[in-house]
Amino acid sequence: MNAHQDTPGTPSAAEPSDALPQQSTEAAPNPQPSQPDASEPDAPEPGATPHTLPVPDAEAASRLARERNVWLCTVRPDGTSHVAPVWFVHLRDRWWIGSDERAVKVRNIRRTPRISLALEDGDHPLVAEGTARVLATPFPPEIVAAFRQKYDWDVTEPRPRAGARVLLEVRTLRWLLAGTAQ
Repeated sequence: MNAHQDTPGTPSAAEPSDALPQQSTEAAPNPQPSQPDASEPDAPEPGATPHTLPVPDAEAASRLARERNVWLCTVRPDGTSHVAPVWFVHLRDRWWIGSDERAVKVRNIRRTPRISLALEDGDHPLVAEGTARVLATPFPPEIVAAFRQKYDWDVTEPRPRAGARVLLEVRTLRWLLAGTAQ
């Protein structure tokens, strides 16, 4: 596993995030709050509080429980995508992802909380769009236990030179491509 996966292992020597100053573990307010495109049929009304959508069906829920990796896509400051495979648990209609505080994905989410997630199986895609926030320890015990059960891994354990551990909480605003590749 490499450092970009935020899974147990040694950070890559080429990882530029170790040279950056530490940031607060709370998500900074987005200077321009992201609003869903009102032209999208699933978009909430402007100014409405987005709610987490439940999983589309029983098969999707089963996959979220058993799949080990999801691709997380965040937005860099220049607007380009940053995509990384990460371990996750899906509980309480939310995605939970453990990360190092200094990771690129965490810096991106602090600036722009909009994200996309896609399970690895391209023949039976399951893609979600949502918003993420960065949580500092202590993490919810139920989430820590879920990571331990799924991966035999302590999501709270910091890695050398990687900063404190944080937890990404992702609320799904829209499910895309739940089912068959098109």
